Amino acid sequence: MEGETFTTCPGCGRRIDPDDPANLKAVEMIPTPSFGEPSDRTEGMGAVFHPGCFNPSDPSWKLP
Repeated sequence: MEGETFTTCPGCGRRIDPDDPANLKAVEMIPTPSFGEPSDRTEGMGAVFHPGCFNPSDPSWKLP
């Protein structure tokens, strides 16, 4: 296993191989305060999800 890279899936917390093309790469959407307007969202750090762990209706994440 030496030389392999793993990270943690934000959906389930299990290890995930970021180089596996079956996994989904997403970007965290962070609420950005604005003056008297509804909060906008700014792109944050990226993460890798197992396909079954990504929730497309969660406004905290988006696919690039």
